[in-house]
Amino acid sequence: QMAPGRTLNVQGVLDARGTPAAPIIITSLQANFTPRYIGCFYESDPTQSSNHDLSGPFLTNASSTMSSCLQYCYDQGFPYAGVRAAQYCLCGRTYGQLSSAQGDSQCYYQCSGNSTQKCGGPYSSSVWATGAGLWNQVAIGG
Repeated sequence: QMAPGRTLNVQGVLDARGTPAAPIIITSLQANFTPRYIGCFYESDPTQSSNHDLSGPFLTNASSTMSSCLQYCYDQGFPYAGVRAAQYCLCGRTYGQLSSAQGDSQCYYQCSGNSTQKCGGPYSSSVWATGAGLWNQVAIGG
């Protein structure tokens, strides 16, 4: 018997049984998530302002790609990633706080590390869902 709120890490098969009075809730990280493009959103300059749409950590990387930014933000546990001005990788827990979607015509810069990818614009970020923090829950019993 485990105390409420305790975490059990399992690799392989888990046989768990619950009752209507004491259901077991199994929470697992969603597997096989494919990053999804959300849209182009206004973003302030991360080096000049503290008011950002994607307000988590950011990287300045002259060889950035959308893929490397997605991986960085995912590894940091952020559900959203965006690239602004072809060189700034920004992470966040929310997006769209500074504006609604602008349309892809405002995110026309080519990524400095991969010219086939679009990496935002001078005042906008190409925003993607990374898949971080997406969980499945299953109740057994109850």
